[in-house]
Amino acid sequence: PQRPPDYETENRALAKLVDALAQSPQTILQTLADTLLEIFKADSAGMSLVTEDGKDFYWAAIAGAWSPHLGGGTPRDFGPCGDVLDCNQPSLFKHWEWRYPYLAEATPLAEEGLLVPFSVGGKAVGTIWTIAHSDSRKFDAEDLRQLESMARFASAAYQTVQLLTVEQASRAALENMEAAARSKQLLEAIIETTPECIKVVAPDGTLLQMNAAGRQMVEARDAKDVEGAYVLDLIAPEFRDFWQERHQRVCGGEKQSWEFDIVGLNGARRHMETHASPIRLPDGMVAQLAITRDVTKRHQDDEKIRESEHRFHQLLQALPAAV
Repeated sequence: PQRPPDYETENRALAKLVDALAQSPQTILQTLADTLLEIFKADSAGMSLVTEDGKDFYWAAIAGAWSPHLGGGTPRDFGPCGDVLDCNQPSLFKHWEWRYPYLAEATPLAEEGLLVPFSVGGKAVGTIWTIAHSDSRKFDAEDLRQLESMARFASAAYQTVQLLTVEQASRAALENMEAAARSKQLLEAIIETTPECIKVVAPDGTLLQMNAAGRQMVEARDAKDVEGAYVLDLIAPEFRDFWQERHQRVCGGEKQSWEFDIVGLNGARRHMETHASPIRLPDGMVAQLAITRDVTKRHQDDEKIRESEHRFHQLLQALPAAV
């Protein structure tokens, strides 16, 4: 079944996960599982990873009713996670203990399970999943879309954890410094390739960082065109005071969501939706970390609907006089 996309929930979840990856990368897999449980309103959620020998899956992070099964797993060649990776596509399972009898021990039983695979460097490494333990929760196409979006983040989180494992095994200070540099580069690469606009704005409105998706929105050729500039220069004049007031709230420690118009470097106007959170920089300054989406088409469609409703009401008011 289909339902309208819930971009607000998705954006808030991504903002939370990006912040968690920066602040507490060592616990990011469990944070991801907790986030999946929350946004999908599931009974259980988690991540399964392929073991080094490639023969099994182990449940690396679980939230919800199946939490006691953390560390358990399924065979690679006879299990739902293995089937999903073999097909390389998401799958919806119902009563999977009928096909895999050993899953009858994973209580409570799963009424439905939605699984999505994720890869690193073209190699399949695991799945993320959400579970409904009763028939009161049915997964739909929007759940699948959002879970696929979370799977892209899962790939980045997995790489970060793998990198941290290498770092923990290293004892030399120089090796630790090099590993930290690689972590920073990896995080920057994740931000740069995320399809949503991610930007960091200083309290004075200076744009500290903007990824490729954001630069495309404002028609910038490269980072030099925007970084160090004032965000207000890109905001439509009638939205500047409103944007500045919300920005100050974020830098004061509040989370905020709002919509506004931007005017790109080539003059194109777009309607944007943003979800912003405060983030503390290494120098102690609190800045705005925002995930922004271009919702121009949705805004235009809403305007057309409002105009049609207005004309309809005008027609209704004119009918008695005409009669």
